[in-house]
Amino acid sequence: MSKVSLNRRWLIPLYIGFALLYGSYFYSAPNMYLDVVIHSERSSTAEVYYADSGEILSQERSSRHAYPEGESRLLLPINQKSISTLRFDPSQADNTVTVTRLRVIDRVGVILDKVDFNGVSAGNQMAEVAVKNGKLVLTPTTGSSDPYVFLDIGNGLIARDHVGSPWMELTLLFFLGLYLWRQPAAPTERSALGAYAPLLLAVLCIVLLAALLMATSRSVNPDETMHIGAARFYLDNWLPPAVGDSRVASDPDAYGPWGFSYLDEWDVCYFFAGKFAVVLAPFIPDETIRFRLFNVLILFVLVRICFMKKWALPMAPLLLVSPQIWYVFSYFSGDAFALGVACLTVFYITDRSFFLFDQSPGPSFSWHYWKSAWRQYVAPAALISLVILAKRNFWIAIPFVALIWSARIGLIGRLETALTAITLLAFSVLSLESEHSLSKTSLTTFSVIFGVSALLLCLAVARRIYLRPELVKWFRQASWKMALIIFLVISISAPRIVWDRFINGSSAEKAALQITTKNQYAVHDLKPDTIKQGGGLASNRLKDRGVALTTLFASPWNWHVTTVRSFFGAYGYMQYFTADSIVSALFVLAMTLCGLSLWRAKREEGCVEPLVILAMMIVVIGSSILASWIAGFQAQGRYLFALLPFAFLHLNTRLPRPAADVATALVVLSTALGVFGFLYYGLNNLVR
Repeated sequence: MSKVSLNRRWLIPLYIGFALLYGSYFYSAPNMYLDVVIHSERSSTAEVYYADSGEILSQERSSRHAYPEGESRLLLPINQKSISTLRFDPSQADNTVTVTRLRVIDRVGVILDKVDFNGVSAGNQMAEVAVKNGKLVLTPTTGSSDPYVFLDIGNGLIARDHVGSPWMELTLLFFLGLYLWRQPAAPTERSALGAYAPLLLAVLCIVLLAALLMATSRSVNPDETMHIGAARFYLDNWLPPAVGDSRVASDPDAYGPWGFSYLDEWDVCYFFAGKFAVVLAPFIPDETIRFRLFNVLILFVLVRICFMKKWALPMAPLLLVSPQIWYVFSYFSGDAFALGVACLTVFYITDRSFFLFDQSPGPSFSWHYWKSAWRQYVAPAALISLVILAKRNFWIAIPFVALIWSARIGLIGRLETALTAITLLAFSVLSLESEHSLSKTSLTTFSVIFGVSALLLCLAVARRIYLRPELVKWFRQASWKMALIIFLVISISAPRIVWDRFINGSSAEKAALQITTKNQYAVHDLKPDTIKQGGGLASNRLKDRGVALTTLFASPWNWHVTTVRSFFGAYGYMQYFTADSIVSALFVLAMTLCGLSLWRAKREEGCVEPLVILAMMIVVIGSSILASWIAGFQAQGRYLFALLPFAFLHLNTRLPRPAADVATALVVLSTALGVFGFLYYGLNNLVR
């Protein structure tokens, strides 16, 4: 790929033309849609008629949508800014239909009205209009040709203009695309990808296909509706809401059975996804598809970076080793964003080409220096900030990067590595207290472990610095660089954290709000008050129920079996599993690749770095096990995705020829098995 020359003077005219073309399309899209999920005994056609005050229903103010037998999601356009009357024709024949969703949304997907099933009234040729088990059943009279019902929309609905809303997002996407387009890959980097290049492109196409084909009429992916409910908030808002905000509670998908919203966290993924979905609104009315395409965009960026940057080469086998990774990128959740930024952070900052390894003097306060060097400070700071503002189980990437650096400069050895692992493991358990999942005994025990191990770690590091004066010299040279990066990290991440503190109060006050919200919205067995009284699900607080830790690895729990199966091929709500023989093969191949990476780490960096990698992998696995034992049993492979950047850190960067060929063959075989498992056992069961 040769570098495409694009004169800067053409950027503004190009962007203006692009924006005008987009704007004309955006504002010509329908003002509203009637969003219906319908189940029919036979194929037919649904219609919607709409009118404002003083207008009569007519064919000019109507739209129709054909649907097949079975369940379908229909988005019927309403080409009018305001309406006061809404008529729905469920079928052109006398077949019974069942409606599970009935609401009016605007052109970007903001819910304007959730139509109350009890407010639906018979209009013409309807034998029955009834609500049964939370579903609206519409039965036309025998031989009917034009059955319809009227929907109660109160005093009427007015579509929102969204004036200027998409322009900031459109601008960012325009320049992101321009950057990725103009960045060439050096010949050595292209050749290093080798057989991985066509595999990455094939996987990207498969993920895009899955995102477009998987059903949107019902929830077929783990907690996808909750994630969409969180991102939908940002279709029409810019600032994060407080815990229990009425704007969040008004969305039927925001709170799941657990009684919490993903908006309660610092996670900025939902903000970016919401704004991205606004840009795609005129082209794709289905907001679920738009949110899924956000994750596909993340995968595309990761693949493109693999082609562009040599330090990103280990990310290629990582993205190919398990079909479960592809599945996470094919539906909408916060895991894909967190995995992406964690991979970029680890591979970029731990690469030997990273500027902190350069022993040159610190930053110079000159314009010439900053003009050429600002990117090398902003890029790592932005990546670390995004990790902080992503899912918490990926925060482990930050101490991992620090430990790798410490090992390479000689700041830590085996003892310090072990103490760090114990400290992080205790901290991960203590973090469960934010979910009100720890008993008083567990809280006290792990607080003591954390305090003692942290103290011993500080003493051991201080002793090492005292005995090795060269460390002081290194810190003097790198102190300005590290201080500036830390300052930038605080500058980028602090506004979100400070805002959370401002709207929710202190940690204790926020925890109290979360308990109140959970008690209000969670199902009975998951309410904090129920769990506190010893009730709830049998899988909650296994430790307090007298279940031994070792019992988690025996029937009926089998934590290790379920986790491995869901790491390599579990789809839907843990309903569809890849065949055990394929999962076993993928597991062996992945472990072999991990072994090659550790072997190369030992040859390049000595014994300490592979110990750091193993220790951090143990922390991730141990945290998941302890969380299942102490809080609630959750044996899911995606909770271990945080260890993937560690396991593949040294893979395919400077491997000698025989080992590189073996790694390539293993990845090709993994991809082939993964494609079969993903298509046959996954997508085959999840399509509409």
